Amino acid sequence: MKLNEIIKAVNDVSGVDITKKTRIQYVVICRYMYYKIAKELSFSSNNSIAKAVNQRHCSMNFALSKIEGDLKIKKYKNVYNKILLKLGVVEPEKVVDNNINVLTLPSWINEKDILEFKETRLDPYVRMLKTRSNYKQLINK
Repeated sequence: MKLNEIIKAVNDVSGVDITKKTRIQYVVICRYMYYKIAKELSFSSNNSIAKAVNQRHCSMNFALSKIEGDLKIKKYKNVYNKILLKLGVVEPEKVVDNNINVLTLPSWINEKDILEFKETRLDPYVRMLKTRSNYKQLINK
């Protein structure tokens, strides 16, 4: 995918121009979203991805280390999902309550089975983790 297409999609959905040099938080995080999407969808180098929005590659490297934490904020996650929809990366039916449903369940699993699993396996496991004095955090990378 071309970088200009990604920039246009981010600008259209967010309503800001990510190519302008500014430190306004919303614009900066939208630029971070652009970096993440461009890194995943284009075969461009970090330098060319950053230059497309008038930044340096070191700014992009920093942004890529920060974006996962920023996307935990619902407001930014919603914008990110709308950008992916606009680019046609995700089908609209995969977005449920502004979150991308990445888990596709087999047809033989019904809602009752999921609730039973949550109540009998998942909830006790989470309670057990909370009782530990120093439990490990699972990190997805």
